[in-house]
Amino acid sequence: MPLSVVVTLLIARRSQKQFAAQWKWTGSMNGHVEEMHTGHALVQVFGRRASAQKVFDEHNGRLFEATFKAQFLSGIIQPAIQFLANINYVAVAVIGAYRVASGTMTLGDVQAFIQYSRQFTMPIMQIAGQMNLLQSGLACT
Repeated sequence: MPLSVVVTLLIARRSQKQFAAQWKWTGSMNGHVEEMHTGHALVQVFGRRASAQKVFDEHNGRLFEATFKAQFLSGIIQPAIQFLANINYVAVAVIGAYRVASGTMTLGDVQAFIQYSRQFTMPIMQIAGQMNLLQSGLACT
């Protein structure tokens, strides 16, 4: 559990910056589009279409970059937690096998402990799967 929290926090810190940048560039691009749409006649009259397109392309590129990084980083939280859960499973199985072989534990105890550890990590993995939505929501406040 503590290792899962540490991994989640490390990844979430990095992705949170990208979510904030994503919403910053979304707002900037939407503002630019609104200005160009509202003042379309003036943009045409003064020949500013090419520069408006250049600004849009720059904002769109930065938005794409921030969105990709945010979704990628946030998307690796659940596989990282799943990996830790699998390491936990292997550790329990190996230690349990050793204890069963030495006679200090029964096979049923090991099997029960494995099931309990899986039931314990299931909600953590479900929350980790929803972290990108949570972080995106927090970034736009």
